[in-house]
Amino acid sequence: MRTEIGHFSIEYNSHTYEFYPTFKNMRKLCDPKQMPDFFSGLFGRETQSTADLVDSVGINVYAKEIGKKLIYKSINRIYEDAAFVLQCCCDDDVSKLTGFASYDKGRKAWRSGVMHIDNVLNIARALITHGVVGQPKKGERQSKGKPTDTIDVYDYVENAITHLDVSYERAEMLTKTEYDRLLDKKYPDAKKQKTMPTLEDHKHNIQVLKEINARREAAKGAK
Repeated sequence: MRTEIGHFSIEYNSHTYEFYPTFKNMRKLCDPKQMPDFFSGLFGRETQSTADLVDSVGINVYAKEIGKKLIYKSINRIYEDAAFVLQCCCDDDVSKLTGFASYDKGRKAWRSGVMHIDNVLNIARALITHGVVGQPKKGERQSKGKPTDTIDVYDYVENAITHLDVSYERAEMLTKTEYDRLLDKKYPDAKKQKTMPTLEDHKHNIQVLKEINARREAAKGAK
């Protein structure tokens, strides 16, 4: 298994479960517009926000009790989402490993699997990181992207077809980590040029900006 690009396997009861966070499998998780919230939710953003709200309530113990219930609900949602990530990345039924939701007399309950739920959560976070944002190489810092309201992994599929000269079928079987590494190999200077502009680049950009501003001022004077 190529764990360096996000491929994982788990052996249980003489069976090997293989997990691949490919673009094709990441698209199963949710709509592109829902992906930013799904991703951040898996890392506990909703739970932390609720906890912060509870802490700010003060001495109102009744409100705090309600807040605690909301926290538990958020935590349960994270575990369900984590199990869903593992299932989307595997062709076999993984409910024995992750657990599953069941309904008894109209009430929802979570039935635990053979894996500790924290392990399910950690694996799910690793899978979605490799599948959606990419895992930087050891010693390499991951740049912070701008906030976005949509993440469509099939944009990377289209880019892979164009820039890596691969088929559609091959492109959608890439993970984001693998996609980044293939691009780095094909265009080794692209990242350096993008993140570290030369002094000449800086001077050129300043000159272009001055010319644009001069034309704007001239246009205003002509009116």
